Amino acid sequence: MTAKNDRIESANRDRWSAAEFSGLLGAAKSGANWAWRILVEAYSPSLLGYARLRGAAEPEDVLSEVWMAAATGIQQFDGDEPGFRSWLFVIAHRRAIDAGRKGARRPHPADPASLEELSTRSA
Repeated sequence: MTAKNDRIESANRDRWSAAEFSGLLGAAKSGANWAWRILVEAYSPSLLGYARLRGAAEPEDVLSEVWMAAATGIQQFDGDEPGFRSWLFVIAHRRAIDAGRKGARRPHPADPASLEELSTRSA
């Protein structure tokens, strides 16, 4: 791990006490917008970086899907801050894989120059 990653990890560990995180999580589970905003601001940079590292063509879309899944599943989550972070990264991992599968199935648009070349050959 690099020194930068060590600093980021340390900042995340030291961000909230166990009691503070429990209160934040409880507020998010209750639908408090302020709590969600704090969580999104705290974890999105790392999650977006992870989606990019996984090679997602649209990492911002993966990030959006992570937060939608988290909002849907947060009532079932029961754990501390490191567990929450791990849970988010499991979701990100799965969504990045799903995005890769979708990209593999999606036909790639043809280059307009090569289409023009094909049309002149067939004429």
